[in-house]
Amino acid sequence: MRIFLSTQSIDSSPAADLFSALRATDCIVEHSPRNPSDGYDERWPDWYEKGLTQTLKSVDRFIIVVDKGWDSSTWMGIEAEAAIAQDLSLEFWNPQDCEIAPGMITYLRRRLPNELTYLVTTLQDKESEWQVQNSEKSIAHRAGHNHQKIRKVFRSIRRLITLSSPFE
Repeated sequence: MRIFLSTQSIDSSPAADLFSALRATDCIVEHSPRNPSDGYDERWPDWYEKGLTQTLKSVDRFIIVVDKGWDSSTWMGIEAEAAIAQDLSLEFWNPQDCEIAPGMITYLRRRLPNELTYLVTTLQDKESEWQVQNSEKSIAHRAGHNHQKIRKVFRSIRRLITLSSPFE
């Protein structure tokens, strides 16, 4: 799974915590350039012209990491708009329950769990589900005119697995 963390401070909590937790799994994690007040980042010179778009084309998920400075950053709004343009869904993590300025609320579409370990587990579970659905779509597409029947079969199989699971 390839994830982009949109954050105005990758070197500070909570973004640094999420970055470390995701990197400890099989995730490939990209992130916003380092805040200039925290240090140099070589991506800044062409970030808005091409770096941001190229990076977003290579990821599966776009996660906004909300902290106390996030909603006052036009840079975060620009990244969210670019994610929308790439048809990435906007998920957000706000573990400190920061208040959000009205103009930035529009970018907060799907809230993720606050607890870090649970969040990482949830993302991994969703990745497995996404891979299964992508495989089903691929098989159905190759089947041509029978694709609707094949998709129904897959849905039925998923229902049976869910009903027979000892964990449900």
